[in-house]
Amino acid sequence: MYGLILDTASPLSYLLLTKQGKVLSFWKTYKQKKISNDLFAKLQEWMTQHSLQGQIAFIAMGEGPGSFTGTRIGITLAKSLSYGLKVPLLSFCSLLGYYPEEEGPFTVVFDAKSLGFHCLDGKKTDQQAFFENFSYTLPKELAKEKFTTSTWVTSPFEEKDSPLNAITTLRKKEPDFSYIADFVYQKFIVKQDDLSPFSPISTSPSCDKQQNLLPSSQIKASAFAEVKL
Repeated sequence: MYGLILDTASPLSYLLLTKQGKVLSFWKTYKQKKISNDLFAKLQEWMTQHSLQGQIAFIAMGEGPGSFTGTRIGITLAKSLSYGLKVPLLSFCSLLGYYPEEEGPFTVVFDAKSLGFHCLDGKKTDQQAFFENFSYTLPKELAKEKFTTSTWVTSPFEEKDSPLNAITTLRKKEPDFSYIADFVYQKFIVKQDDLSPFSPISTSPSCDKQQNLLPSSQIKASAFAEVKL
């Protein structure tokens, strides 16, 4: 059985086709205009190419934090697919999967404009990346105190005039799709965080509720979203 994972909240939007936690195909774009049309076109292509009719086991969506309009597009599409295909609907933090090459503490950060920065703290070892605090919003004046304490990671498509570009330890990279696919698949296996297609559309700037969803006794992606690399 296959899984479909999509996220349109961040500057990089993507659609993943997975099977048992492994990425089979992916599509990505940094263009936000007509994103829903592009997503549907790619999905229709995959439905034919991979004979997906009746073979999709779940839909997963990035819930932000990120662009309000972009997030709503992805959530609306995911809810529609879940309802139409009659399959479980899962969610994940849109900051998940970003981590630096170097070991040590890091902070995934997106520019939240007037709110400050959306952040996600984590640590990287030679074999693992794990997240300790699902996203929170950090005012700019407090963020300055952290700029020298860890490596900062953001999307390569952040705006050129973003204050993030002043961070000397900033690394720009795309998310690890394999990490995200594995994390979501583990949630599907333990049947946690199933949402209803009829639940209110959420664009909350926080993913705190995901922090304790995954018990380490049952799943290799632990309560802090630990995944072996």
